[in-house]
Amino acid sequence: MSKSKMPLNQAQSLAERIVMELQPATVRISIAGSIRRRKEEVGDIEIVCIPLMQLDLFGDPSGSILDIHLEQLAEAGRIIKGDKWGRKYKKFHPPSMPDLSVDLFITTPTEWGYTFTIRTGPADFSRKVVTPRQQGGFLPGHLRVAECRLWEGATALETPEERDFFKALGKEWVEPEKRI
Repeated sequence: MSKSKMPLNQAQSLAERIVMELQPATVRISIAGSIRRRKEEVGDIEIVCIPLMQLDLFGDPSGSILDIHLEQLAEAGRIIKGDKWGRKYKKFHPPSMPDLSVDLFITTPTEWGYTFTIRTGPADFSRKVVTPRQQGGFLPGHLRVAECRLWEGATALETPEERDFFKALGKEWVEPEKRI
């Protein structure tokens, strides 16, 4: 989390510029977190994306074009790499605002509904959607969460969109700004 907060309009503008910078290296990209929930003050920027992949001779994924793009941005001094730089999550900072964290969550089309829901938050809401109903959450007893997916037994449920994820939980859709 950043050391200070900024007004929503300033964070939204910065997040949109970052999305535009990353968009050519992604299949899909969206702003999540407190910006998406329209909070008046924002402490960090959260973005969810599906990377564009390089394909080998057989059409199989062989690497992430997004990873290459991010490395080029870091080498050019357009982003400052943070302390987390993994396959599914990268943290970086804009050079003009080194105290501001940009959290980039990297997902797949089949994981999008789950990941976008969780990363929109807030934290208490995200915990509830993965907590069983008998423990005060929203997760029906016949479902479990693993590998960024909802599972019923050995079958992964299809939740490519947030609304699909809510439907699988048996919950009505909740607009991001109303999630508490």
